[in-house]
Amino acid sequence: ISHILGGKINIEAYIFLSVFTLIIETSMCCYIFPTETTDPCRDKKCPYGARCVPSMDGLSANCECPTRCPAYGDYTGSKPVCGSDGMDYRDQCELRKAACAANKDVTVRFHGKCDPCESVTCPQPEVCQLDDDRNPICRCGDTCSLEFTPVCGSDGKTYHNECSLRQEACKSRKTLRIIYRGKCSSGVNPCAQIRCQTGEECNIDKFGIARCECPPQCEPVMRPVCGQDGRTYESLCELKRASCLHKKAIEVKYSGTCGAMGPCSTHECDFGAKCVERGGQPVCECPVCPAEFDPVCGSDGISYGNECKLRLETCQHHRDIALLYKGLCNGCENKKCDHYAICESDGNGNARCVCPEACVEVQSLVCGTDGITYKNECEMRVSSCRSKQFIMVAYNGDCDLCQGVVCQWGARCEAGECVCPTNCVGSAEPVCASNMITYPNECEMQRASCKQPVETPPLTVIFYGDCREKNVVPPTLQSSWNF
Repeated sequence: ISHILGGKINIEAYIFLSVFTLIIETSMCCYIFPTETTDPCRDKKCPYGARCVPSMDGLSANCECPTRCPAYGDYTGSKPVCGSDGMDYRDQCELRKAACAANKDVTVRFHGKCDPCESVTCPQPEVCQLDDDRNPICRCGDTCSLEFTPVCGSDGKTYHNECSLRQEACKSRKTLRIIYRGKCSSGVNPCAQIRCQTGEECNIDKFGIARCECPPQCEPVMRPVCGQDGRTYESLCELKRASCLHKKAIEVKYSGTCGAMGPCSTHECDFGAKCVERGGQPVCECPVCPAEFDPVCGSDGISYGNECKLRLETCQHHRDIALLYKGLCNGCENKKCDHYAICESDGNGNARCVCPEACVEVQSLVCGTDGITYKNECEMRVSSCRSKQFIMVAYNGDCDLCQGVVCQWGARCEAGECVCPTNCVGSAEPVCASNMITYPNECEMQRASCKQPVETPPLTVIFYGDCREKNVVPPTLQSSWNF
């Protein structure tokens, strides 16, 4: 260089020549062939990001993977790109280098990050969305009140109030209008008259006509998911659109590209969470729910705005909550009423226990465990509830029939006759009997005693528990008799 510059080194010229040489070395076209020589790379196509490199004599060429990716400064080729495999690359050269090394066909899907919102955290209730230039911005920040003034939206769904409808429109990137104020079920809902197919959504136009449409265009992001059909979709939104457009149900197999045994291909999430790939690691995320007001009652006795919000509660707090029924909880789900009382709801989630009042006039006498004869079992339950005393049916018939009747060997009087116990459901406390046999409860022991021959002494309880728990000496034959 000093020779070219007449013995003096010009720093600017030196830097220029160095950069120029570097560009030539890494360029796809680094050799100008004489007119009489055919370029060996002219008809040679190199797959998977490889480049054609001619031999030193210019007679042959080979496809070679890039070995280095120098920075060229601030130009398009040196800026981050998103590959069709859902991975972020420093620049296009790094993408070609990785594709060639893995022998995979990876192309540039977007300039910039695959998911610009991935590292953005928005304050509640805002969500991250992309603008027209794929820049991440936090939007949908309206804070809605809890006041219940329902409105019916142009999607045929009820929203808690007008603010909730605007929030849903913003978050779903849809155009929603108020069809009328009040629940959709309170008036004529055009969407209730049609049935949309897989993936379709109902939309009511300005003339009040309902049509089934596919979801709107998705955001330009790469959050790849593998469908059950074996195809990779750029995002869950794209999978749903494809399902709608092709009129076939497609479910998510796992998060990530198909065929690439990614972190989510074998990772399982609990409590309804879905696995998503974040920075090459599996992350379980809870569902994002719409603002639609379609209440359901959970097994915890709490009303949720819609079924998705019930699943969200299950996911966020790791609780098993089942769907009891659609609609607001009436308050009776977790209320226990004693003495045969019945739970009664006021329709606003408030409940109280009330005693049964009316009984059918049926003459079917029963004897209660309180020794009183009742016209029928219903009358006995009413009396039990009013007196707040637990009364059961001792037997069917008049209590007077058992007066003066003495039953032995575990039998008891029912309607004037001694009968062996038949229903021993209840106490589960085992007993050790005088025959050194353990019975599940005292009733079972009495039933066994009752079925013994008359000449056999009746069984008595030595102690409550298993006979094997203590060293007990069996009672003598005579001490077992209760005459």
